[in-house]
Amino acid sequence: MEEFLTGSSGPTGQQKPKALIVENNMILSLLYETYLEQLGFEVIDHLVYGRHAVDRAVMTCPDLILMDILLDGPMDGIEAARAISQNLDVPIIFITAHSDTERKERVARLRQAAFLEKPINFEQVRIEVEKLMGPIQN
Repeated sequence: MEEFLTGSSGPTGQQKPKALIVENNMILSLLYETYLEQLGFEVIDHLVYGRHAVDRAVMTCPDLILMDILLDGPMDGIEAARAISQNLDVPIIFITAHSDTERKERVARLRQAAFLEKPINFEQVRIEVEKLMGPIQN
């Protein structure tokens, strides 16, 4: 199993890094969960509303967030990330099928953010996690 150098669960009993998934397609959300678990994360919640993502992130202080841009409700993923960033310094990987220039520019203004276009695969997630959080060891 691959684990982060910075501390996943292992023989020493350290906690796994925590992740939130914010995606309104449950099938994709479960797929992303398998990717994150392969990287040593514990997925602490699946959410579909931007406002819920903000509240849950502030309550749980995750180590990583995977965020769709188009979410259910009035708040999109970029607005939710902006609100989260006002309270936490957490890396966010945006995953979207809608990759127009305006959305990419909005994401580029955020600290610790990456942008992936759907469909995505495990290797793309692994690379972005390493860019944002550091190397993963086998």
